[in-house]
Amino acid sequence: MSLYGALFSGVSGLTAQSSAMGAISDNITNVSTIGYKGTTVNFQTLVTKQTSSTFYSAGGVQSKPRQQTDVQGLLQASTSSTDIALSGGGFYVVNQSNRPGVSDPYLFTRAGSFIQDDQGYLKNSAGYYLQGWPTDAAGVVIPSNNNLTITNQNIISSDYVESINLNRVGGTAAATNNVGVGANLPATGATSEPGSTHKTDVEFFDSLGSANNLSIVYTKTANRNNWDVSVAPPPGTAVATLRDTQTPTQGIYASSGQVEFTAIPAANSSIKIGFDSASALTYTFVNGAPTTGFEIQVDGSKTLSQVVSALVAATKAQDKAFSVDNTRIAVKPGITTAIEFNETGVGTIFVDLSNTLNASGGVVTSQTGTFTVEQQDNLYSDFTMLRFGGTNGTTLPNDNDTIVIHGTTYGFDMNGDGIVATGTVVPRGVAQVDTVNINGIVNVGDIFNATVAGATYNFTAANTSASSVATGLAALINANTAIGATASGSAITITSATVGTAFASPTGLTPTSFAPAGVSTLTQTAPVAADGTIASTVAYTVGGTVDAGDVFTVTVDVGAGGTALTGGVTAGTAFTYTAQSGDTATTVAAGLTAAIQAGITAGTEAGYTVASAAGVVTLTSTSVVLNETFAAGVLAIAPAVAAANADATTVATTANIPISLASLMASLEATIEANDTVLATTGARVRTFDLNNDGNIDSIAFSTVNNNANDIITSGITSLARPLDGDKTAYASTKIPVTTESGITFASDGVPANFNVSNLEILNFSDGAQDMSNATGSGKRITLDFGTVGESNGLYQYGKVYKSAFISQNGSAFGTFSGVTIGKDGLVTAKFDNGETRKIFQIPIATFVNPNQLDSRSGNVWSATQNSGDYTLRLADSGPAGQVVQSTLEASTVDIGAEFTNMIVVQRAYSASTKIISTADQMLEELMRVKR
Repeated sequence: MSLYGALFSGVSGLTAQSSAMGAISDNITNVSTIGYKGTTVNFQTLVTKQTSSTFYSAGGVQSKPRQQTDVQGLLQASTSSTDIALSGGGFYVVNQSNRPGVSDPYLFTRAGSFIQDDQGYLKNSAGYYLQGWPTDAAGVVIPSNNNLTITNQNIISSDYVESINLNRVGGTAAATNNVGVGANLPATGATSEPGSTHKTDVEFFDSLGSANNLSIVYTKTANRNNWDVSVAPPPGTAVATLRDTQTPTQGIYASSGQVEFTAIPAANSSIKIGFDSASALTYTFVNGAPTTGFEIQVDGSKTLSQVVSALVAATKAQDKAFSVDNTRIAVKPGITTAIEFNETGVGTIFVDLSNTLNASGGVVTSQTGTFTVEQQDNLYSDFTMLRFGGTNGTTLPNDNDTIVIHGTTYGFDMNGDGIVATGTVVPRGVAQVDTVNINGIVNVGDIFNATVAGATYNFTAANTSASSVATGLAALINANTAIGATASGSAITITSATVGTAFASPTGLTPTSFAPAGVSTLTQTAPVAADGTIASTVAYTVGGTVDAGDVFTVTVDVGAGGTALTGGVTAGTAFTYTAQSGDTATTVAAGLTAAIQAGITAGTEAGYTVASAAGVVTLTSTSVVLNETFAAGVLAIAPAVAAANADATTVATTANIPISLASLMASLEATIEANDTVLATTGARVRTFDLNNDGNIDSIAFSTVNNNANDIITSGITSLARPLDGDKTAYASTKIPVTTESGITFASDGVPANFNVSNLEILNFSDGAQDMSNATGSGKRITLDFGTVGESNGLYQYGKVYKSAFISQNGSAFGTFSGVTIGKDGLVTAKFDNGETRKIFQIPIATFVNPNQLDSRSGNVWSATQNSGDYTLRLADSGPAGQVVQSTLEASTVDIGAEFTNMIVVQRAYSASTKIISTADQMLEELMRVKR
């Protein structure tokens, strides 16, 4: 058995060395393969169990190949920007398909010799496509699947990684977001007088890569070492707004807008201009001569310049907000077909061009849609606007409310007593007073229907007195707390009870006759004759329905037989009573009794007495003589009728004199100018305006005054009546500055002491570029870098000459893809021929716990096995992932010298194994000879 064992041991040696030779051959043939990892072959013994301590049984040898996947290869320089090597223990993720499906496995490699294929995908020499995470322009990883919003950077799937394609990068343009200016503004000389201007012209790029021009204009103010800054909207834009340096919210230093007309608008098209969309006025373009101040003629050989000029004139005439400052709207200097807007502290300017069209519905302006020119902060405005009336436009200050202007306190005398608790008296306006005269003949029962201040009052005349009608109506009207009424004779004086509140004048005072309710009756009982023991009596009974105006008449006749009653009753004496409003039978009987009693008392009707009870009038003789008996008297009723009153009542109303904002503003302006000689100068530093465009003055403006005591204090006014800004927005504080801060202030040594201008916002590019507004989905504002306060590294002020030192800005025009750079962190950045760059992919690096147990595949790639462990995706240049090195390739780890040396050893070992076989064979042959 030992000879056979030796024979088999020699065979195992041949097998093991053949395996080693195979590994050496692979190593030598792949000595130039990028990223190849050499294989070493180790040997292990095969031992046969020894059955005897005096006899040895041969075993043999077995080869154990080991691929040295974790060995770092040498890095060699390359001229290709897409050649990449890993300096570390990670692997690239690759796939044999450029658009992997579910049946296309993701594999791993160190072979970084990638080039673009015919579609732009990065593919290595073995045909495997490099996988990467897509990123946004800032380099933030985003899902490859657009339907996903969450990025998972440890899953290899087409939802998160994709084959890197450089052909889809396209072009790019970068918007300007920083402009630096260096210049010397003259300190002295003619070009440094107040009003002198200098400018810096700057080219900038919008988000579409279009080049635009803007001019930064510096204007010398009346204050030494102070300059204002302005920027007009560049051509093809709508609004340019300079913002200040306030934090956290930047204020508006200046804002301008424009409308550039390219053709004459069609008839019946229009434009809206005003504070906002709700209050903007509409100006209509018409054929033929305008019939209103809101129409602009476009036919009759009108030129575009004439139409634009007429629109500006109409706006100034119809909208009083544009009379506050003549520069708020104007024909653009040098461009007679364009309108410019300059907001100077009055309020926002809203422009709606949605209907400014030609006959075909096409636009006739470079600007479209709507835009708003922002209101300049009061800190930088040349005047301060106070709009009284509160949010509803009608609320006025209370009596004794105060306002401090230019250091002087003014008190509002709203009750008209000529006294205020504090400050100089500002007289109230005049209350509305209406006078109603009751003229003509008033009939009993006439109904007066009067409507005053929205309420209707009904008064029925109980008699024929005009003064009683006036008194009665006044009493009813006084129930309305908004007004007060007093009667004097036949006149009613109606006065507003609240200063500043007007009311609708009285209407409907024409009287109407009442409608009778029914029929009244008057009956007489049979007279009772005297019999010597009782006196003669007669009774009259009032019945039926009593109406105001019914006239009841009783004629007391002579006694029976023609004998006069004792005491001398006058035959045929008539007594009357006219029913008043609300009379009943009882009150009528009492009235008749009173009339008869008046005759008895006067001594003309002696001989009987009269009394009434429950609607019955009873006459009783004062004698019991037998021949005295009342005769049947004459009774009569003149009932009220429903015929129209022939005596017309007239009403005379005085002119309305309302307590208004207009009268209060006029009073305030007159009081200020009478008490403040500085504000009264030129008569233009305090002015009133009608910003509501309703014919009533509602605002007052104060021009800048160069002193230290010019804040306006409104805390003394009740909050509901506190004045607002021009566009009805509330001031941030009740302390409103009137001084005007400049854009740039220089110190006495010529270096800047303060900048109030921080950045520039530009809106509505006609080429469709993004707004430069910092808003979500829009581009960034342009930061204006005028230098450092206290240093002359930007703007400075020396000598007599303006001189531009430098202009710098970022941004670029459109550029096409020109290559990539790949950072050590695996971030792929596209380069463009305009100098711009954009991040496009992040290369993930896979690491394994035991990379030497990866399963080798053709093409110098590996797949994960159970022994290697699962992959972990990492960012390059972190942990064990290693760095990505661009324009470099990782060489094979094969040492050819060592391989040749190993080959000699293997060859000798193989020869020795053959000797074992041949020797064992000879020994077996000798054994066979023994038998022969």
